[in-house]
Amino acid sequence: MPTRTPAVLRWLLLPLAVATCARAQEAKVVEKEGRVVVTKAMQPPAPASIGVTLAAHDRLGTGESSRAVLQMSPKWFARIDEETDVEVTPGALAAKDRGAMKIALGGAFVYTREENAELNVETPSATGGLRGTQLVVRVDPHGKTFMQVLEGVVDLTNAQGSVHLIAGEAGEAEMGRAPRKTAVIETRNLLQWALYYPAVLGPDECGLSTDEAKALASSTDAFRQGDLLEALDRYPPSGVPDSNASRLYHASVLLATGRVAAAEKLLHELPAGQPGRRALDRLIAAVTQNEAPSGTSPGTGAEALAESYFQQSRHNLGPALAAARQATVFSPESGFAWARVAELEFSFGRTSQAMTALGKGLALSPRHAAAHALRGYLLSADNRIAAAQREFAEAVSLDGGLGTAWLGLGLTRIKQGHREEGRADLQTAAVVEPNRAFFYSYHGKALSLEGSDAPARKDLALARQIDPKDPTPWLYSAIQDQQTNRYSDAIAELQESIALNDNRRLYRSDFLLDQDKAVRNANLAKIYQNDGMTDLSVREATRAVDSDYTNPSAHLFLADSYYALLDPKRVSLKYQTAWFNELLLANLLSPVG
Repeated sequence: MPTRTPAVLRWLLLPLAVATCARAQEAKVVEKEGRVVVTKAMQPPAPASIGVTLAAHDRLGTGESSRAVLQMSPKWFARIDEETDVEVTPGALAAKDRGAMKIALGGAFVYTREENAELNVETPSATGGLRGTQLVVRVDPHGKTFMQVLEGVVDLTNAQGSVHLIAGEAGEAEMGRAPRKTAVIETRNLLQWALYYPAVLGPDECGLSTDEAKALASSTDAFRQGDLLEALDRYPPSGVPDSNASRLYHASVLLATGRVAAAEKLLHELPAGQPGRRALDRLIAAVTQNEAPSGTSPGTGAEALAESYFQQSRHNLGPALAAARQATVFSPESGFAWARVAELEFSFGRTSQAMTALGKGLALSPRHAAAHALRGYLLSADNRIAAAQREFAEAVSLDGGLGTAWLGLGLTRIKQGHREEGRADLQTAAVVEPNRAFFYSYHGKALSLEGSDAPARKDLALARQIDPKDPTPWLYSAIQDQQTNRYSDAIAELQESIALNDNRRLYRSDFLLDQDKAVRNANLAKIYQNDGMTDLSVREATRAVDSDYTNPSAHLFLADSYYALLDPKRVSLKYQTAWFNELLLANLLSPVG
């Protein structure tokens, strides 16, 4: 099949005769996938590299099946979709009255936490003025603009008029016509191109003929190594027969790299009863939380792996692990199956078994980004922060669209004292996977650590909106309220977090959920103590110890609660022994260092 140069890249190859406006601050490419080019003033287009900067009037373009993340300022990021052309405007780099970017064609997800500044997204038919917002914008080849506001407000304006959009509203504008409000698209569907789909169907299960396997060898080798983006980049080579098997493999690669619409189009051309299609359909149902037809028992590694994700999406971690283990029996040479087993073993707190399975997975697929990210979390759990950071950095370099890798990188940087860089990584995680609530929870917590209370509250509120059942944003909101002496609000939020604790069953076993509850009860005890309610403090700290007796923090908070009850004159020694006992247990159970 002959390759073609995407229209946006052909357009970018035209000479650019606009002089740049020198600025001290520049936009920066922080993530890219596929073919991304940068065109600087008076220079020919060049492939973009991570860290390359863009001055005013510089342009960035993404090709087919290619994406990028552009950091316009320390707290303003944009996820650029495939076949998109973006130009940095002079105002975008000014110290105040900040502009934004011009989008001539394609789409982008904009996420900003800049304070006291209005940002502008310019298109051929309108300008969107953003104030503290999340926005999805798309421009068609005729210049028609569609904008949907996810958070904040936007004024969509052109020479013919304007329309004010608030969160949950959408608008569109055409050349020569005033902007108007239009129907809202469900957020999950609107950002479907940013959903993460794990790889489940490898080339060995697609039924490729000898000739097809030979023609696709370059792509399938990259897939087996775990480098999914490289597998997509090497597809399609010339001379590949157009068959159900080759279409199935192509759909698998497209889905595993987030090209959902293209993958679903190919899947609809395949027989519904084909095992490979059944596996991919099951995976899509798991990720989108849609109902799936009752499936038969898995008969292939791909079906077992897809069933594992489906069971997890229904909060059934035990059956999910059983299905993952079954996948390693069907496909013992699948690095993805072994990494999946490791991920679920870690969900049960069995780090040794997880590391063993992960070692097998990385030996088979050494360039599997999600496996490197998982090893980063395992190392973090062992307090090997520097080694964990190297694993997260490797995962990001292999697949910059993996939000959990950016999350881990940001957390380890914050742990090492690099708060600003770590917070930026957490914001990148939310940009590349904007549908996942806990990324906003962690970013909100990082903003709170910086003293940016108002933006932090926005992110925590957004996390609650995306996933009302997640206890994490309630916990972090409570901690923030405690730090600002809003004890009543903090108590109510922590109680809500405790009530929602078991909803994390999607990722955590019952044992780990008990540990989570202990942390929440211990924090609640601390707030009661700070508010002078010592009896309630003892009660909640006791509950924390009951939930997880091996948790040193729970014993420490209980010791603190007893300490508040000690008689300063030492006439009554009622709580003396209890306080000393809990303090001793806290020290004995604490990790070394």
